[in-house]
Amino acid sequence: MGLLDRIGAFDRYKVSPTQGTSGLLTGTGQPMSPFAQGAVRQLGGALGIDVRTPEEKILAATAGIDRTTPAGQLEAIETRLKFELDPDKRNALGQQAVQLRRQMANDARTAATEQRRISRIESVATALENMGEAQEAAYVRDGTYSPQEGASYLASQRRAKSIDENNIEQQRSLVSSLGYENQDMFSSLYGKDSKPMSQGTLSFLLGRAEKGKQKQTALDYLDSLKSTEQIETLRPLVENGFLDRKQVGSFLAAGIKSTKPEVGSVVGPDGSAKITSTINGVYSTLERGEWVPVSAENPVFPIIKGETTVPSIKPSTGKTLETILETEDLLSDVMKENWTELPPAAQFNFNVTVMRVAEERAKLNKTSVQQEMITAFKDVMSSKYMSAEEGLYDFAGSSFVVPDLSEFIERPSSPSAPAAQGTSTNKKVDFGG
Repeated sequence: MGLLDRIGAFDRYKVSPTQGTSGLLTGTGQPMSPFAQGAVRQLGGALGIDVRTPEEKILAATAGIDRTTPAGQLEAIETRLKFELDPDKRNALGQQAVQLRRQMANDARTAATEQRRISRIESVATALENMGEAQEAAYVRDGTYSPQEGASYLASQRRAKSIDENNIEQQRSLVSSLGYENQDMFSSLYGKDSKPMSQGTLSFLLGRAEKGKQKQTALDYLDSLKSTEQIETLRPLVENGFLDRKQVGSFLAAGIKSTKPEVGSVVGPDGSAKITSTINGVYSTLERGEWVPVSAENPVFPIIKGETTVPSIKPSTGKTLETILETEDLLSDVMKENWTELPPAAQFNFNVTVMRVAEERAKLNKTSVQQEMITAFKDVMSSKYMSAEEGLYDFAGSSFVVPDLSEFIERPSSPSAPAAQGTSTNKKVDFGG
């Protein structure tokens, strides 16, 4: 303490703890004039004495703190507590600090949980991609499969690849552990004439069974809703694998006035097959779960070159394709594996192409779609439109789009040269509402 402090020279300038920003008082307890306050501040500064009020000290100390975040708000409170003398205010500030610390802890836990969820999704998706399961990886990333469902599928595929393909008991054990023993596609493992499956067939059928679970999820969702004409028009599309749970939800959310979705009628400029419907009077295509009106920016073309209109693929045709994929010995393991490796968009385009070809051939040849489906599948799979390099097919990287179908459906006596893949010479159809 200095000499002037000891003799009380500045007692008259002491600040009352209960005063505000004008807390500098005279010796008689009266507020000092602004001129006098300024003089005292200058003198105090010259002698190294801080004569600011608590509020002034708080404002100065917290001036640079960002109060837009919980961390900044907590820092401001803790700084204020260093200078606040009022017991009630200190108590209130302490309670605010406790609440902010709890909020920050909860936010940190939530952020950590979300980061673990994202990491889990990416880990499962990457593992699926490394096994050649590009479609399932995409389903995990877009939320169609939960990380748990993706991991379950991954585990079943790994177990299938580790099993001795000549050991029927091991195969039965795996199928039963997954709850698939009563499904028709695995019937060859049971009964009098049972025999083991090849590793490729077992892996393929396990994948089909997992997709069946996702289909059932969408059907259960429809069953949970009040039956309407709109919902019943969706059911065949779900049953035949054209719409998943998310797409069903998107369709129902698009509007009450809608027509039955169509598949295999039109393609986009790049040859990609489209799911279409008239939503509230506007002809639209389903793009990444959203209905987008057909327009100059989103044009469509009839899937068959030269046709004005093409009907939707029948739900029964989709069921036929599903049956041949799930029935052993109708297609080779190599073809099934190559089909499985196609990315989701390419696989959808491939399926639409095969079904469209089978339907058109059935009309031309006066046969049934069932009779034409296997040949149609084999013809498209072995066609030049599948990606290949040095004789080795790169199906996982395929960008297969719907080709010119005249190569597959016209009579052999009048062949037609196909257009380049990904192009269309069709006249654009204006379906705008």
